[in-house]
Amino acid sequence: MTSAPARTDGDLPQSRESRAGDLQKLARLAACLADPLTFLAPDRVTLGPLDAADLGAIGRDPAFRGPLSKALARAAGLDEVPLGPLLLARFGELPGERLAFAFVTARPADLDAAARLLAAAVLHRRVLAMVLKADRLAVAAALGPDAFTVAVREAPLLYAPLAALDRGPSPGGADGLAPAVVGLAAAARVVAAAAPDLTALFRLRLPEAAVSGAAGQAVGDAEPLHVELAAKLMARRMPSWQAIFA
Repeated sequence: MTSAPARTDGDLPQSRESRAGDLQKLARLAACLADPLTFLAPDRVTLGPLDAADLGAIGRDPAFRGPLSKALARAAGLDEVPLGPLLLARFGELPGERLAFAFVTARPADLDAAARLLAAAVLHRRVLAMVLKADRLAVAAALGPDAFTVAVREAPLLYAPLAALDRGPSPGGADGLAPAVVGLAAAARVVAAAAPDLTALFRLRLPEAAVSGAAGQAVGDAEPLHVELAAKLMARRMPSWQAIFA
C-alpha cells in the first residue's frame, strides 16, 4: 500500500478564524468600492461637468446616492475590480501587507492623518535642518502637532531610514509640496512594495498630484526596511488601526 503524499503548508485547510478574517477583509474592501464618493480621491470624482462638490451635494440625497455610486464606480473602473483574486492574495500575513490593506480601505480622515505621519518621517531631516522659527512654525501647521512631533523627536531615533525615500532635488527637495501629498506618494511606494496587487486600486484613492509630477519624483521606491518601519510608525501612532496590527 502506497502512503499518501505529505501535505505542504499550502495544502492545509484554512482555520475558521482565518476564513472569518478573510471574509471581514472582503466585506471591508467591498464596502469601500461600493461608496466611490468616499473612496476615490476628490479630483477623481467627476461625471461630465460635475465635480466632487456637485456630486457630493447630490449624493447626500439618499434617493440619488445609490445610482450615483454605480455611475461613479463604472466611470472609475471600480465595478471591474476582481475581488476574488484580491482576497486570495490574503493581505494580512505580514505587517506590511496589513498596512497596505489599511491604506487602501482607510476612511479619508485616517488616510490623511497617516499620510502626514509618513511625510513627517520621510522629511524629518529637512525639518530638523530648518533654522528659522517661521519656517518651523509653517511646517508644524502643515503637518499637524502629532506628525510634527514625529518629525522632530521620534523619526531621528526610530524611523531614520525612512529619510532615504526623500528624493527631492537639492537644496529644496520636496519643498513646495503639501506634506500630505508627499505622505500619500510615500504610501503609494509602500503599497507597491508590500502588496503589489493593491497598487492600482490604491492609486484611485490618491490625488493626481501624489502619483505624478513633482510628488511622484520626490519620493523614492520603498525597500523592505522602509515598509517595516512605516508599519511600526502606524501601529504606534494610528490608534484606529491598532486592531489591524494586533
